[in-house]
Amino acid sequence: APSTYYGPQGIEGQQNAARVAALRTVGKTPADVTAAETARTATTTPMRETALGGANIVGVSTNRLMRQIRGVESQPGIRASDVVSKSLAAVKEKIAQFTNKDGFINAKDLYTIRKEVGNTIQTYAKETGNWDKRLTSGLERDLQRNIDDAIEAAGGKGWKNYLSTYASMSKPINQMEIGQDLERKLVPALGEDAKQRAAV
Repeated sequence: APSTYYGPQGIEGQQNAARVAALRTVGKTPADVTAAETARTATTTPMRETALGGANIVGVSTNRLMRQIRGVESQPGIRASDVVSKSLAAVKEKIAQFTNKDGFINAKDLYTIRKEVGNTIQTYAKETGNWDKRLTSGLERDLQRNIDDAIEAAGGKGWKNYLSTYASMSKPINQMEIGQDLERKLVPALGEDAKQRAAV
């Protein structure tokens, strides 16, 4: 009695429907993701622009920031890492490139450098074949924290509040995207490409 087991009305179809329904409690729909992203943009963009604008009244001093980065790269243990030395050298070079003769950098340029820190570290981690996830994530976190401190110290009031708000509003978006990705992999059930097998 194949119809008892296979097809939309059989056990196979019922199991698929149950899996999809369970995932949609988290994943929801693409329209829900778009709506959440729009809400995040509407809330956080003014916060970000206000903070960066405040920091740009004079600009962000890079002297202290460079000292902090040198402090990170001089720590025993991590200073022996090629990933650390090459990543920090690249970040310092980029900051220096956009620092004016008075020692200040535009906060928006520094924000872009901040966003690309993770990519820079990953590039050198892959290049050296040394992918220590704990080391690289800690390095990224330290660099971004130093940049955040520099932006707030320059007059970017509310910068860390912006970051916190953005992170909290991103969490449900990330969860929905993961749920939808899993849903796409659940259908069909155990077909030719066996998408639901544990190994896959």
